[in-house]
Amino acid sequence: HFPVKAPEGAITRNDRTAVEQCNYWLQNKRHYTEHNPSVTITYKHDEVLDIIRWIWEHQDRIGGMAFLPAFDAQYDQMPYEEISREEYERLAAAFPEIDFSKIYRYEEVDLTTAAQELACLAGNCDI
Repeated sequence: HFPVKAPEGAITRNDRTAVEQCNYWLQNKRHYTEHNPSVTITYKHDEVLDIIRWIWEHQDRIGGMAFLPAFDAQYDQMPYEEISREEYERLAAAFPEIDFSKIYRYEEVDLTTAAQELACLAGNCDI
């Protein structure tokens, strides 16, 4: 777990309806990205019809969205897990100190160039 604290006064998913979350995602997609930004919309049972209507109205702009029902249960690897202030402080105190000035020790060789794919189309490849 990586304990993360929202800034004071931050707007969180609990402060927005599912449709408001969708509209915020669409605003970011239209004005700040050239691709389909990743999103997980949390919704309550009584919001499903509103979500369906929103998707229908904006289907020409959607490349993919994830929807997760909002409920109190916890499961492994949830995108976000709400915890108490006390639990946050306990996890934050136990989290190891990371010296980012030493990160160079872990990547001495660029291993990303071998993973690049060549763009091939109709028998021709861009190299």
